[in-house]
Amino acid sequence: LPRAIDALRAEPGYERALAAVLGRDAKVPLGLVDEAEGRFWSGAEVPPAVADSLAAHLPECPNELAARLALVHVAPEDDGRALAPGEWLVTLGGVLRRWDGFVARGEGGAEAARLEAENRLAELEERLSPLRAAVTSAETQQKDAQAALSALQSEIVAAERTAAEATNAERAALRRVDQAEAARERHAARAT
Repeated sequence: LPRAIDALRAEPGYERALAAVLGRDAKVPLGLVDEAEGRFWSGAEVPPAVADSLAAHLPECPNELAARLALVHVAPEDDGRALAPGEWLVTLGGVLRRWDGFVARGEGGAEAARLEAENRLAELEERLSPLRAAVTSAETQQKDAQAALSALQSEIVAAERTAAEATNAERAALRRVDQAEAARERHAARAT
């Protein structure tokens, strides 16, 4: 069966509160195996949620945990408010107080770190998609620019070849002009 921690996702900033509420039950499987020994989240009828319920900050929450989380108040700090039977209060920093006077501090650090890492990974994956699109666009532009550069280089080589041929033709023409002038001078000298 899937573990509770694997089926949950908290909004950024609420990871420590969720981990504190679940405590050691974060690794308990969801669902019930008949006749099996151990601890299981089997679910229950969900009571009306408190106004500032932690459940409101969980984009992913399995039905088996909905009853547990509906009566959990979440606040930046413990304001000492009175809690009705069955209600819990948890701070964003992970300090837990139950209606019966039970208080827990520093619980669920590993689970909170895991939830924070999952949120960070989700954030990075969201940012990665536009970056990949930008890379693809840049690669396409680079290929287009490379093709244009190759075409220009081919044109430059052809132009240099044409210029070299024209230079050679000019030299040959100048040689012929020199030869013709020399021949004219010889003819003029003979004629004289």
